[in-house]
Amino acid sequence: MDTPPGSIPSPYEGLQVTAGELFPLTCPHCQRRFGDVKDYLSRTTPIFYSSGLMQQEQPGSGTFVLLVRNCLCGTSLALRCQDRRSRSEDAQRRRQQFNLLVGLLREAGVDAEAAQAEVRRLLQARTP
Repeated sequence: MDTPPGSIPSPYEGLQVTAGELFPLTCPHCQRRFGDVKDYLSRTTPIFYSSGLMQQEQPGSGTFVLLVRNCLCGTSLALRCQDRRSRSEDAQRRRQQFNLLVGLLREAGVDAEAAQAEVRRLLQARTP
């Protein structure tokens, strides 16, 4: 990703690590220490060519985001973060529209990642 040193890439902006996942985080395999989220993001690599962000449901406490990345030694490290998504009706409607547009592109033969990127690009171009 082309981001200035010390900044957080856009998919990770606004992530808040839950209180139980305090830094410094230490890799259990190589003992590499990460001082904060920025350090963790800059010195780990994405898993499976993805952002590593996964929405998870926990009965009783609701939705949270799991951020999984690989340490430079290859060990997968996960951070539990607060869900950033708005649960308002407008937000749910926007997600439905996004999914509809992605679905249309998928039906036209566009792969999922490219379809999502294209819809995001179009929507960002529309935003004043």
